[in-house]
Amino acid sequence: MWEIIQKGGIVMYPILLCSILSVAIFLERLWTLRESKIIPKKFIKEVEEFIRMKKYNEAIALCSTSNSSIARIIYAGLKKVGAPKDEIKEAITEQGKQEAIELERFLTTLGTIAGVSPLLGLLGTVTGMIKTFNVLAISKQLGDPGMLSAGISEALITTAAGLIVAIPSFIFYKYFSSKVDKLVIRMEGISIKFVELIK
Repeated sequence: MWEIIQKGGIVMYPILLCSILSVAIFLERLWTLRESKIIPKKFIKEVEEFIRMKKYNEAIALCSTSNSSIARIIYAGLKKVGAPKDEIKEAITEQGKQEAIELERFLTTLGTIAGVSPLLGLLGTVTGMIKTFNVLAISKQLGDPGMLSAGISEALITTAAGLIVAIPSFIFYKYFSSKVDKLVIRMEGISIKFVELIK
């Protein structure tokens, strides 16, 4: 593995860094964007019961103890109990926007990695071919394939490495973007329901 990285030249190091970042973001988002963590069913059921019974202090206390996005959204609405419906809705909407931003964290970086990795691979291809032509320019033994192999090897390795990093990164990006959209839509639906309950 290390020999392949060395044969790929200096461009392989940023490609390797991109691959490490991509895997780290994938694992972090996989853990963070669990539906059971963002919209826990048990919490929804319990807080709904409190609100229906107009036990707002208990509902606020429950929201305070839950480290979920939907809890923070409902908490924002509960703090406005007694205020006009529009004010409650605005508080919930603002908190919802903040939670959506948090859910999208690192996705831009993942998308950037998906776009940059093949370009790094292309850069490696160019540097490898430059090395090859430099060998051709100074060599009198044009027929010796061993003298050309280093540059050609660098070009092929970096191209392959760039694509190997870019393709999964792009898939991760699309998957998590879709998941965030679905979670946001679900939270919006739940929030609308709770606005009606609170008012």
